[in-house]
Amino acid sequence: MNRIAVLLLFVVFICSCEAEKQELVDNKDLIQKGKLEMDTVLNQFLQVCILNENIEDCIDDLMDEANDEYQMFALNQILYEIDPVASFKLITEIIEEKPNELSFILQYAIELHRGGKHADAISYYNIYQLSDSMDFRIHTWLSECYLNVGNFQMAMDHWAYADNSYNQKGMDAALYIIHGNSDQLRVRSELIKKVWDGDAASAYDLIHRDMNWEANWWKTYMQDFLLRKDLVTVAEVFGEGSQVTQELRAYNYVKHLREMGSHKDTIGAFLHHMSLIVGGNPLPVSADIASDMLSVTFYSRVMDGSYFFKTRGSELYTLADAGKSGKLNKLISELEAYSRGSKSQSNDKKGWQEYKDEKSAIRYLIGKADNLKYGDPELEQAILDFPNSAKLQWIKFNCAGAAKVDVQPVLLLLMLKEFRSLGSDNRTSSGTLNTYFYWFGQFEQMKAGGAPPEQH
Repeated sequence: MNRIAVLLLFVVFICSCEAEKQELVDNKDLIQKGKLEMDTVLNQFLQVCILNENIEDCIDDLMDEANDEYQMFALNQILYEIDPVASFKLITEIIEEKPNELSFILQYAIELHRGGKHADAISYYNIYQLSDSMDFRIHTWLSECYLNVGNFQMAMDHWAYADNSYNQKGMDAALYIIHGNSDQLRVRSELIKKVWDGDAASAYDLIHRDMNWEANWWKTYMQDFLLRKDLVTVAEVFGEGSQVTQELRAYNYVKHLREMGSHKDTIGAFLHHMSLIVGGNPLPVSADIASDMLSVTFYSRVMDGSYFFKTRGSELYTLADAGKSGKLNKLISELEAYSRGSKSQSNDKKGWQEYKDEKSAIRYLIGKADNLKYGDPELEQAILDFPNSAKLQWIKFNCAGAAKVDVQPVLLLLMLKEFRSLGSDNRTSSGTLNTYFYWFGQFEQMKAGGAPPEQH
């Protein structure tokens, strides 16, 4: 009998003992009934309340609508992406009232996991496994939890059982469920408050976020439903003819033209009409929005990026400094490389140290190339500045390997950070984590007296 089979029998035995104390139930019909009963309330909440009112008031009103645990569960399904604290409080109340309901058990485990309570999450995931020991998502989540509590063998076993070679995309999505962005609507609500107070910078930030809404780690999109409302709000506050409103409407129009595949002449003519960017006209006030609009003009060949940089590059540096924009700083680095054949290390260093931009720090440190060694003070400082960065930890891992030092502790930290972002490789894929587990297993085998791991 292989290790995985033994593991599952052990989990089933332990959890069965616990299940004797509580008979597990799976009332899918009651869960569906609760969802249907809450549909009107949820639609009102998503399409009207959070669009027009203070999000805190919306959440309070929403919670008042549920009359039983199944209706509360229907609300909990969307609450995490709005208010993780309220979401955890709600699922805790639900599980206290109905501790035997499998769907509640799984959701409680997920929320414990999201909150970093890995040992508690393990207990509830294992109970849920009694109903479905083949669910690769549970094994993926258990693998991370066991790695965090220091049980490396169980982490490796559950990862192996999840079968990344077959379930890679599903495992990617499972990790996003735990670690994906959960604050977009709340940040939007806070920005709207500032806009109503007349803060122009918040207006630019608000519309930029609407135009670059995160669907997951792999895709952003234009959140048109929110965008239409927010552009109306901006116009109400600053005036239809104000610079703020005009620039933001132009930004919206240009990005939609690009998405529709419009010809460069259409985009160029519109920018001429709006007296923005082309023909020596000024850049938008917002550095992030200027970066987006310039990217559209370069990609669509409205303007030549190299020529623009040679003639107006100083404006980009000034605007990036004013907005502390890592996004515009990245565009500057690309334009430097394209027009000069190399990029400025000093610009990337500024982006890291002055703009507090992680990607600038990564570019700067990778740019040091052979001059970057294990223990480099700048690398160590960057890791302190961005403690969750899997990419920076990957750089340190490579330096450790070149220095022939013990890399396993560095690899362990890399794996923990990779679980939270899939960010050490440009593919943003759990396939990279699969490779790290292979290496980690070889190191464990070597400690047990096996052959040394292969060098990569």
